[in-house]
Amino acid sequence: MIRLDPNYKTAYNNRGIAKTNLGHPEAAIPDHDMAIRLNPSNVGAYANRGIAKSKLGRVDDAKRDYQTALDLAEKTGDEKLKSEIMEIMEN
Repeated sequence: MIRLDPNYKTAYNNRGIAKTNLGHPEAAIPDHDMAIRLNPSNVGAYANRGIAKSKLGRVDDAKRDYQTALDLAEKTGDEKLKSEIMEIMEN
């Protein structure tokens, strides 16, 4: 749990990113899950959870997260964000 503010969605997403980068993608997924529960339209949390799942070989699960992130980005009309997610999906 994030002690300072347990509802601070950005902290969960950031901690998940750090865990994935440190080689612990399985441990990152619950953090991204919490960020998504706190903000279901959190594009970054879906994309980052997809990255963690991809590193675990869970390709189909990752693709679903990437697609959700892309759908949310399209709703915002943020072309840069859409482009970044599409780049992730291609790799």
